[in-house]
Amino acid sequence: MNNLRHSAVSGVFWSGFASVITGLCQAALLILYARTIPPADYGLVTLTIVIVGFMLIYSDSGLSGVIIHSQDLTDRQLSTFFHFNCMLGLFLFAVLETTASLIVNFYDKPAMSPVLMTSLLLIPFTFSGRVSESILQKELHFRIINIIEIISAAVSLVTAVTMIILKCGLWSMIGSLLLGSLVRSILMIIFSLSVFRLSLHFSIKDFTSTQISFGLFQFGERTINYFSERFDQFLIGKLGTTAMLGAYSIAFNSLVSTLNKINPVIIKIVFPVFSKAQNEGERLKGYFFFSVRNLAIINGAILLGFFSVADTAVPLLFGSRWIESIFIFRILSIVILLRCIGNPAGLLANAKGNANRGFYWNLLFAFASIPGMIIGFYSFRANGVAIALLLLQITFFYPFYLVCIKSFIGGCFREYLKTAFLPLIPGIIASASVFFISVNNIILSTILRLSCFEIIYFSLLFIFCKKDMTIALSLIKDGINDMRIQKRNAVR
Repeated sequence: MNNLRHSAVSGVFWSGFASVITGLCQAALLILYARTIPPADYGLVTLTIVIVGFMLIYSDSGLSGVIIHSQDLTDRQLSTFFHFNCMLGLFLFAVLETTASLIVNFYDKPAMSPVLMTSLLLIPFTFSGRVSESILQKELHFRIINIIEIISAAVSLVTAVTMIILKCGLWSMIGSLLLGSLVRSILMIIFSLSVFRLSLHFSIKDFTSTQISFGLFQFGERTINYFSERFDQFLIGKLGTTAMLGAYSIAFNSLVSTLNKINPVIIKIVFPVFSKAQNEGERLKGYFFFSVRNLAIINGAILLGFFSVADTAVPLLFGSRWIESIFIFRILSIVILLRCIGNPAGLLANAKGNANRGFYWNLLFAFASIPGMIIGFYSFRANGVAIALLLLQITFFYPFYLVCIKSFIGGCFREYLKTAFLPLIPGIIASASVFFISVNNIILSTILRLSCFEIIYFSLLFIFCKKDMTIALSLIKDGINDMRIQKRNAVR
């Protein structure tokens, strides 16, 4: 129990540290791209990455959950999983390279062809390292994983800056993604070799029917989930212009990059912990609410803070040509905050080995989302799509609880509601407080309003969520102590 808690605390701290560094790198990249790449080109690259990203959701072949959930896998089985994943990545790369012209014709955007053909290299690069990452995650080697994240983020940033200086335009985005992904996978493979013995062994018999079923349901869940989450960009890319997609995507990508850096701090840690506590009801329930509370607090500080200063922060950071994205920024910040709060619920199903629950839920949500977003687009274009997403998140909040939470940890709606939204009350109050602050200088205005928001937000958190803030400070203290111990051990 103490070793598990120590590993989780160490993981929280190291993941938090890595998320700060990689988040800063990602923010720098977004600002550089926004300042140097026109909205139309940015939209073109975004559409390409969304298409390639659809293949990347299969980058662990559905094996990540199997590896983490199963407690008795042998090195021979893991070697089979590794080789299978690499072969699948190469196969998908070859198929899409030969059919890329069909995709380009469907979207009727000829300029996308060379960008898409090059971006497809992300598939084999990413697939090759995912099994190794899952093995490190299973063994709770969070420090190694996060050091790799930092290195790959730094490589991406340096690559992008170099290519921007060389005036490579939109290719700076592609080059940065490719090199960062390649470095990340190579390092994951190298460090995972200290955990398991990789061999040339490969046998289909290493896949059990239970593992195949578990993996297939995760495949299906991810397919539906990705399609529903990215249908907005598929829709705007097909029916709108690349400039329109660029204006929408700069908001979406900026906020989702925050989501992708903050959530793994807890998500990567709680899944193994959930799995080890899958048969202990109250303990699992406690871990779940702990995850929800901390995601609400952390994401609230960032997303609600940006919501409050979007009118000055967007032109300040990205430039005046992105002003039409301000409304989209504000609406999507709320949408993504609600998604963050709901993320730990999906881990309950995976930890219990019941991935089919998440699959059926996402299938239902996808079918309901598509008509809403289409209506939103034809009503108010990109703004209408953002509004539709917000209304859908609110409408499906309670049904989501019934299907993905109550069925695993019992009836607890009031407790879930309190846990999820009590930390957000300080954010709402802080947003309202800074709304009336106005300074003529855009830089001073943004800094002053954001500073006031965060001061008010965290001050009120100690009133509304004193216990949670005390625990958070304790985790930070334990994490610092863990770093000191590891440093002393390294010196010895």
